[in-house]
Amino acid sequence: MLFRLLRLVLILALVVSAPPSFEAMAQALGQGAAGLVTDQQKVIQGLTAKTDDLEKKIQQDGENDASLVDIRLQLEDLSRSALTSALAFRSRLTEIN
Repeated sequence: MLFRLLRLVLILALVVSAPPSFEAMAQALGQGAAGLVTDQQKVIQGLTAKTDDLEKKIQQDGENDASLVDIRLQLEDLSRSALTSALAFRSRLTEIN
């Protein structure tokens, strides 16, 4: 259940940070948004790698309650980081509109 929620958050963040159409990308390059997209893609890739590591830990330490609590806390931090990454585009969207 927790992984489904985290994956949903990561997927939403990926959708938000996905490269726009070529016309929009060409326009964004002129306005410096390409750096924002690149930075956020790196952040999301890092979050994905951390999530994969935590999934392996869950499979290894599935019976250890203390370890599972620690993993849950780390997943909550990852969820906040994914939300922060998605919100990085908010200022850019207001500029476009």
